[in-house]
Amino acid sequence: MIQDYTKALELFHRAAGLGHAGAYNSIAYCYHYGYSVEVDKKKAEHYFELAAMLGNETARHNLGNNEYRAGNIIRALKHYINL
Repeated sequence: MIQDYTKALELFHRAAGLGHAGAYNSIAYCYHYGYSVEVDKKKAEHYFELAAMLGNETARHNLGNNEYRAGNIIRALKHYINL
């Protein structure tokens, strides 16, 4: 299966512009793992936050994991509690 991450990212941005929380989460994954863009953890974090603010539970979980890995246990717990 041929995957076109550039086209997918374009469509994620269009869907995010329409308020789709899952699309913001998908954009975050692209920046986090470098799918069709350079890896940019700050941008990934930004898009995870946008997704979480719109109610995406996966994004909230990912933010909690990032805080936990950074040693911010209290902040991680706050993300997990809000799931």
